[in-house]
Amino acid sequence: FECPCVSEPFDFFDDAAICEGTSATLDATTANATYLWSNGATTPSISVNTPGTYWVNAFVGNCPKTDTAVISLVVAPDLQLGNDTILCEGSELVLNANPAVTPIVWQDGSSSQQYNVTASGTYIANGEFNACPVSDTVVVTMVPYPIVNLGYDQSICEETALTLVISQPGCTY
Repeated sequence: FECPCVSEPFDFFDDAAICEGTSATLDATTANATYLWSNGATTPSISVNTPGTYWVNAFVGNCPKTDTAVISLVVAPDLQLGNDTILCEGSELVLNANPAVTPIVWQDGSSSQQYNVTASGTYIANGEFNACPVSDTVVVTMVPYPIVNLGYDQSICEETALTLVISQPGCTY
């Protein structure tokens, strides 16, 4: 059977890259058409969330209009801020965001690849990798230095022992 229509190239959709955990919609909507997709669907559009080559035949009468799209997957790297951390008061921690992720925006709106932490809190970095959103969070807890009191200064005789007792909950000696 020969198609009485003139074959025209169709460009329903373009090749695309999708971020991990997202999907893309391929839409071949054409007036008075029926559809057959490479995955067996017969709807005007499909949602895809895995990489691969997808094609559609949109039939208007007996004449097919065909298009193909290659869908690739973007796997974004982690920001790698590190594990939640406990620090002694007065200490500083420098968080370094993965340089492959840009631009970086921290919870306070700053935009450096590094962030200096000097207080307890939740620190969040957001960024992008090839238009895919990336985020990481670190909780930092600053603990005060323990107060140690060994008592009053004392004098002891030679060959005499003096026991000093320290009792500070949560500390090791």
